[in-house]
Amino acid sequence: MAITLDLMELDGKATPEAVAAEIFRQNPSVPLPVQVEEIASAAGILGIQPLTTDGFEGMLISNPEKSEGTIFVNQNRPPQRRRFTIGHEVGHFLLPWHRNMEDGSLKFQCTTEDMRAGGSAVPNSRMDWEIQANIFSSEVLMPRALFKKQMKRADEPDMKHVKELSLLFDTSLEATARRYVLLSDYPIAMVFALGNKVRHAWTGPEFPYFLDARKGSALPRDSQSCTDGPDDTVAEFEYIDSHWWINADRGPRPPDRILEQTLYQREGYRVVMLFAESAPEDE
Repeated sequence: MAITLDLMELDGKATPEAVAAEIFRQNPSVPLPVQVEEIASAAGILGIQPLTTDGFEGMLISNPEKSEGTIFVNQNRPPQRRRFTIGHEVGHFLLPWHRNMEDGSLKFQCTTEDMRAGGSAVPNSRMDWEIQANIFSSEVLMPRALFKKQMKRADEPDMKHVKELSLLFDTSLEATARRYVLLSDYPIAMVFALGNKVRHAWTGPEFPYFLDARKGSALPRDSQSCTDGPDDTVAEFEYIDSHWWINADRGPRPPDRILEQTLYQREGYRVVMLFAESAPEDE
């Protein structure tokens, strides 16, 4: 089934979530994984080309009216990363307030850090646009309703399920884990690390505690995340004293112990899920 878009129906949509939702309203039977290249073509992207500029993940060049454009993607990245980059650049193209004029054309050049941008920024700033393009890409590649439906197939959060969702939606493990934590109805957080150092961390909407996991900080020495495991494997959940991860002086008092589970990736990368379920003796 080919994806089609009535671009007039996107007018007036004021958020990346609303624009993505309209795309799927017009195409309710899109199969998984979502063919982001077809969405790009239906939006007016004339081609997706290899990116030869060093230091960038993706680029968008379009006419000022945004009636047509071209996307360039770093071909040295894994396929799932390239898919997210395409979605990101389509976001710049379809969100009408994203306007970065250079020499008579609209142009966006996006770095690795841009692709990881989240949280909040100054409204209508360049970083705000990058955050919105990331939101759009996540909404397109992992449609909210379909993703939450798949999440509910598991009784409780589990990194093994995150791996399965990554395969189903053909998205990177990191992008899938971020989507998972942000849409979870459970008090969970995700910590992304390399070796024993934190790269970045995300807390879900139901996780009320102050997560003490700053970029560059060491992983807790009593955590299973400090141990090594075979590549692409998931450890079993284990309880850990919550003070290793949570600063109780800067938020609500957490349970004495929380659950943690580590997914070991290649070259020392790992993702740690924290689940703030009370340990039996805390109940």
